[in-house]
Amino acid sequence: AVATKALEIDPHHVKALYRRAAAKRKLGDPEGAMADLKTALSREPNNNSVRKELAGIKRDIEMAKKAQKASLQKAFSKGSGLYNDKLEEEKRQAELAKQKKKEEEEALKKRKQEWEDECVKRMAKGEDAISFEDWDKERLDKLEKERKEAERKRKEEEKRLKEERRKAREAAKAGNNDDDDDD
Repeated sequence: AVATKALEIDPHHVKALYRRAAAKRKLGDPEGAMADLKTALSREPNNNSVRKELAGIKRDIEMAKKAQKASLQKAFSKGSGLYNDKLEEEKRQAELAKQKKKEEEEALKKRKQEWEDECVKRMAKGEDAISFEDWDKERLDKLEKERKEAERKRKEEEKRLKEERRKAREAAKAGNNDDDDDD
């Protein structure tokens, strides 16, 4: 701030340009620092302090560019984590899909076996055998009915417990009111 005020008075004051450049460098503005140092160097081409600081900033900028380039190369190279992560995710998804398909096939095979057993039992009783599709629809309807019944019972139980808690609160509240009357 002091260097900037000095430069308002004399825009070509080498020492003020040097100090402001050093401050900009420390604050992470190497381009601004380089501009100030180039102005100072044009005024005093033989100033070794300005030359050293300018060389240090150029070195810092070059190192930052190399580091950024290396990190970008790493990020976008074929062996990078981003690319490998995508491949690994695709493999995992394919494996999950394969496993799901296998489980579905096994479940279908099991259901068909159960259907065959049911058909044998029906025929032993003198009843007609039914198609797999009809049997599977009956089975799904039965499962859905059981699920709904279980849900209904769960809700009734929740309602009963809620009512019990409400009554317990009312009883506790009534008991507290009785205690207050005793005072």
